[in-house]
Amino acid sequence: YGTNDFDGGVSIDEFKGALTESIESISKAYPNINIVVCTPIYRYWTNENGQYLSDSETKTVKSKKLTDFASAVKDIAQQYGLFVIDNYNNSGINSINKSEYFSETDGTHPNAKGRYKIAQNMAKELYSKFNN
Repeated sequence: YGTNDFDGGVSIDEFKGALTESIESISKAYPNINIVVCTPIYRYWTNENGQYLSDSETKTVKSKKLTDFASAVKDIAQQYGLFVIDNYNNSGINSINKSEYFSETDGTHPNAKGRYKIAQNMAKELYSKFNN
């Protein structure tokens, strides 16, 4: 949930509704599991020539930014008492270092170094939450 919904023009209310429905469906089907939700990560957009156009902090779709979708994930998780991993703010990937973690032509899918950076954040967060 997140970046594809945002970029595809899904409204924030539709997004929240879909995330809520998914959480409720999973919780009903598997009442004893721990659900962990993750925010989308920072991303950016380029034109067909690879020139920077905007990023998740500046681009708006239906008057919302991707940061609004990341906040919505955290809000919904809080409503359900779920653990949330904030990859947007805590993965360490941002506008300053984007070239290190994405290719020059794809600001959506992190490269191997970016995926590793996200995995490190997720492992750290999961370990701190569930290591009893």
